[in-house]
Amino acid sequence: MRTKKIYYRLLSLVLVLTTLGCESDFLDRTPEDEVPVEGFFKTEQDLYFAANALYSFLDIVNTSYLENITDNCTNEQFWVSGYQIATGGATPSDGFFLHFWENNYKYIQRANRLIENADNVTDIDEAKRAQYVGEAKFVRAYLYEQLAGLFGAVPFVTTSIAPDETVNLTRTPVSEIRASIVNDLTEAAQNLPLTNSNEWGRATKGAALTLKARILLYNEQWAESAAAAKEVIDSGVYSLHPDYTELFTYDGEGSNEIIFARQYADLPDQTHIFNLVIGSPALQGWSSHIPTKSLVDTYECIDGQTIDQSPLYDETTPWTNRDPRLHQTILYPGREFYDGVWTSTMDGFDFGSQKVYLDDDRDGVGAGWNETHSGYMFLKYIQYRDYDEERFAFEGHSIDWIVLRYPEVLLTYAEAKLEAGQVDGSVYDAINEVRQRPSVNMPTVGGLSDTELRELIRRERRVELVFESLRLMDIRRWRLAETVMNETVVGAPLANPATVSPIIYREGWQTNVFNPSKDYLWPIPQKAIDLNPNLEQNPGW
Repeated sequence: MRTKKIYYRLLSLVLVLTTLGCESDFLDRTPEDEVPVEGFFKTEQDLYFAANALYSFLDIVNTSYLENITDNCTNEQFWVSGYQIATGGATPSDGFFLHFWENNYKYIQRANRLIENADNVTDIDEAKRAQYVGEAKFVRAYLYEQLAGLFGAVPFVTTSIAPDETVNLTRTPVSEIRASIVNDLTEAAQNLPLTNSNEWGRATKGAALTLKARILLYNEQWAESAAAAKEVIDSGVYSLHPDYTELFTYDGEGSNEIIFARQYADLPDQTHIFNLVIGSPALQGWSSHIPTKSLVDTYECIDGQTIDQSPLYDETTPWTNRDPRLHQTILYPGREFYDGVWTSTMDGFDFGSQKVYLDDDRDGVGAGWNETHSGYMFLKYIQYRDYDEERFAFEGHSIDWIVLRYPEVLLTYAEAKLEAGQVDGSVYDAINEVRQRPSVNMPTVGGLSDTELRELIRRERRVELVFESLRLMDIRRWRLAETVMNETVVGAPLANPATVSPIIYREGWQTNVFNPSKDYLWPIPQKAIDLNPNLEQNPGW
């Protein structure tokens, strides 16, 4: 595992960094524990720490909840925002919408301050100055793309502003925002290093180009997206990690597959609670993200055919002969887990002398709030190392959250080439590279019709990139959301499917609702509109 140097160096200047995200009262007074902006951007060290302050922009817990608003997984805990949004009960006053709005604009303000003050620093090499500005433009582009993708047209601000100036802001069309941030990423890619081995975690040329390719794909600029992805592929910097499971553990940190990750240091105040959020109640987790039968059914059989086509698929043993990524991603009844086996039901199973981790009601009040209603759990990102057997609970969790990785580049390239009408051997090479990871080794593909190829690419994106907060944007841009989201959620069999007939699946705990006339965009948060009446609300909200 590579040393997470950004955070070790960052901790010593926590007080300085609070300036860069200053609140409204900062305009009225100068707190004794903060350094005014006009007294800060003077030295290279100031610029260095200002850049470091940008890298906590991603809240991984809230970002992970984006998956709950898709057909990949759910959160049956009705008081959680993801549940309310998925089932049609959210309002513009929902704090989940406001969190993304306020958090993104806070870090956009930090990025703007760095960019506009970088020229004030004199004791710095010009290439280094350009690098820090490039890092800020990368972070700002990511945040604006997320805002535009979730809310549509939003205020587009590229200079720091005072709170009283926000009341005059209006919404900028998505096309204008994307055009500007694509230009920023092009410039950033020219000034960022190809690799950052000495300071793992900083934005690189590959990160800027990968984000650029993603934004161009979302904007249906197919040829341009393919070209940006091809630059990353041709750089020779990235390759697939041999073991898919290991990639999402501490042993996978620093892999050449990871293009950019949100870093966490192995220090008490740098840990997070992600193990608890996704973990099974069998290990005192909250099961806040539970996979659906729809997701599980998407994994092909090992012959490369879908379950409705393959002779290898047997509903009585549904988890055998399947794409290994299913086994590497999902906990299903009877799957080996920790030092035993995990299950959401004992009905029809005989585990002999094996230690059984039963996902039953462990919340102590008899409500079953933390039980997986779907009968499935995510294994991806679970860190056994952080489990304290004596306390029977997960400890602090410092695994990095992967934001950009190489398989997305390969699948972006394939999709963009397809939609541009430029299918050639390189498209199949990119897809097969993803499918042929040593721990996966799925059959290669080739010679497909455009319709078949499109279905394959979309299936590969779903199973390869699951639980990486990309599915929501995918079902929106493909205009599939009203089809895949307007349904009652179904989960695993209620009992061992090999021992009961007919097989009865878990369902009835959640029915999703998606209104295509309004739900392709989130509402502008009510608080933002209350503060600025110029922000017109999205239709239907």
